[in-house]
Amino acid sequence: MNQDSQGKKPWVAALWSFIFPGFGQFYNGDYLVGIVLIILEIIVNINSNLNLSIYYTFNGDFAESFKVVDWKWILFYPSILNLGMWQAYYRAGGKGNGFFIGFQFGGSFGLYWSLLGSPMFGGMLGGFIGALMGRIIEKRFKE
Repeated sequence: MNQDSQGKKPWVAALWSFIFPGFGQFYNGDYLVGIVLIILEIIVNINSNLNLSIYYTFNGDFAESFKVVDWKWILFYPSILNLGMWQAYYRAGGKGNGFFIGFQFGGSFGLYWSLLGSPMFGGMLGGFIGALMGRIIEKRFKE
């Protein structure tokens, strides 16, 4: 696992930003960027009804999960999440973009297509499939 001169681990930074956009930036000491990402996450979260949609999704009421989501706002969420993860990873000394490019495309398409019957499950499943594909493609072309 790569580390920069300050001893920060890139994948730890990315995971912190996956947990909540902006936390990876705090891990790296990029406080201004972290605050901006946290504010953006809160704005999009509230306006898209993300938490309410997650609540209905985890209670198995996928139809209600679709009804409460504001699609004009929710489609911003994969971009904020991915930007936070990529920026934290890169600033901690990480190399390569295939994982994050794949995560962005996969998350956006998965959310839009609502794989598994839920926008929340679809976005996460699509993001992970896209990230895996992006990583595989990147490795293949680096050889």
